Formats: sequence, C-alpha cells, structure tokens
Amino acid sequence: MTMAPIMTPATGVYFEAAKPFKGLLGSVYMSNDMIFDGKIYKLVGIFPYLLGKSLKKFLVVNEYGEVVKDKDLSWKCLRVYEFFVVVHSYQGLLNHLSEPDMDYLKGLAPHIDGLFEAVSEKVNERVQAEFEMFKVFFSHMVKTDLIMHEYAKQILPQYKSYINGQSFDYLDNFSVFHKEFIQFFKLNCQRSIWLLEYTLPRCVVISEFSTKQNLKLLNIQQSEAAKNLVNFIRGCDEAEKDLFYTIPSFKNFEQAIHYLQEISGDFSIVNTDKSFNKWAV
Repeated sequence: MTMAPIMTPATGVYFEAAKPFKGLLGSVYMSNDMIFDGKIYKLVGIFPYLLGKSLKKFLVVNEYGEVVKDKDLSWKCLRVYEFFVVVHSYQGLLNHLSEPDMDYLKGLAPHIDGLFEAVSEKVNERVQAEFEMFKVFFSHMVKTDLIMHEYAKQILPQYKSYINGQSFDYLDNFSVFHKEFIQFFKLNCQRSIWLLEYTLPRCVVISEFSTKQNLKLLNIQQSEAAKNLVNFIRGCDEAEKDLFYTIPSFKNFEQAIHYLQEISGDFSIVNTDKSFNKWAV
C-alpha cells in the first residue's frame, strides 16, 4: 500500500513522541496539521524502514508533543490518512477528467444516430440491436463524465493544496472536500460497472467502424466523428483492462460488478475500521 501523500518525515515533538513505539528499524512520518475544535494534532505514522510504505503503527500527537489517548479522535485522524491513500491512487483520473477538452463527448453525441443510420443497410438486425445498446451506454457515459469533470475541477486544486501541506479543519474544509470526492468515487464505480456491462456493444461498434466498407459510406464530418468514436471506445477498453488490476481477485464480470457495488459507499470508514488495530496507544 502506498503511503498517503499528506505525510512528511517527522520532526521535533512528533518524532520524540513516536520513539517509544518505532523500534530499531521503524521510520516515522507525520501528517499535515489536523484541526478539531480549534486544537491542532498530527497523525504520526510508523512505517517499516526497508519493507515499503505500509502503515505499521500510528498515534496522534498534539502540538505540545502529548500522545492522544482519545479513541474517537484517533479514529478520525486515521480516517483522514486512509482517505488520502485512496485519493492519491485517483490522481491520474482527476488530472484527466479535469482537462478542458473533456467535453468532447458532448460534441460527439449529436453524431451517433447519424453514424449508425449511415451504415444501417450494411448491418444485420443483431448488430442494429447492439447499436441501440451502445446508445444507452454512450448516453450514460456522457452524462457521468461531464458530472465527474465538474467534480474533478473542484477536487484537484484542493487536493494539491493538501499535499502541499494545508491543514485539515475536520468539520470545515476537509468535510466539504471529503463529500465531493466520495461523490466522484461513487460515479466512477458506476462508470466502471457500465464498462463491464456494455463490453459487447462496444466491440460491435468498433468493429463496424473500423472496416473500409463502412467508412466509405460516411461523409467527411461523419468520418471525423467515427474516428473520435473509435478513440473513445479504445479508451473505454483500456479502462476496462485496468479493472483487472484494481479489483482484487478479479474472476468474472459478475464478481467484479458486485465488488464495485459494495465499495461505492464511504470507503474511508471501512478502511479505517480495518486499520485501527494499528493504533499504538
């Protein structure tokens, strides 16, 4: 597991507080300031020195170097850490979906019906049925990508400020950021489910619009739209392949869809509960 990007090598009272817990080979990192009821704390993490960045132990320390023994407060601080472990893994997607040209799907949408009509006489009823299924998929993706685009534009600047050291006010700025990312995460889970459910229609469409015979039926504007459509589908195929690596023990589409449905809630609560046995106090 990757270390959350809000962690930097511990210094001062935070390093001193961790000494009794770190052992001979532990390395100690501290988080940004975390503010609860106007008071400042840091999550201090102990990591294996040579074996990677998986959290081994953690404690919460106030600005005076005192180890916090409040279980609820310590759980909340760990939740911020676990949240950013996941957010960090989505930075590439946030960068991609925040780009200004993400609205190209909206521009492609008006051409879909015309493209399918142009080749309708050359395809059978089975292919036509897959065309109709693809329209449903494409409509879902256009709407979802545009919403995620708006979320990404809001989330990314705030994320960058946090990894550059901005403090977390748990009930103020972090609460808003957390809520926005959870919505982004849920949308991405649904988006991934559609990638799995509509694999066949995508395969049929890219096959039909990669043949010279069908491309000859298109005018110049349609040819450009077909090129963009094929590129979109190839991007979807790459995203689907990535799911094989991101979904644990990927066995089949049904199992993967079930997993995506299960994790689409507030993952930070589940992850924190699993990791809380690492509390050093």
